[in-house]
Amino acid sequence: MSKEFDAEIDAILRTYKAVIDQAEQQALDARAAAAAFSKGWDACRNSVVLPTLHKIVATLAEKQAVANVAVVPNGLGLFVPYPARADVRGHGQPHVAITANQSTSRVEFKHLHGAGGSGNDGNYSIAEITPELIEKHVLALVRDVYR
Repeated sequence: MSKEFDAEIDAILRTYKAVIDQAEQQALDARAAAAAFSKGWDACRNSVVLPTLHKIVATLAEKQAVANVAVVPNGLGLFVPYPARADVRGHGQPHVAITANQSTSRVEFKHLHGAGGSGNDGNYSIAEITPELIEKHVLALVRDVYR
């Protein structure tokens, strides 16, 4: 083979190897980010979300309102019973779900408040999840359900 051919093959393969190496590094970075998010969510769920939801349940119980915490896919939910209002019954138990979205590395707040109303209330980084944020979303649910 000629030197030019050999040099051109080397250049092509060097470029190709650089692209492959970059793709492999990006895949490693993505796996590391997903693992870090999962670990962060576990810590946040156990140290912020769950204790806050339990405190909210206790506060509601003191005020003669019933609520409970339950596991939902990828997270936790605060459920309140159906009110006696006819427009709310039959549309699913009102709740706020706080879930981890692995594909976006965000924590999502979703609600179902009865009368067919539901929605995505927002998504946040793990660092943004505070007891005050959780309280804000629960208050919105309670307002909607008991209006």
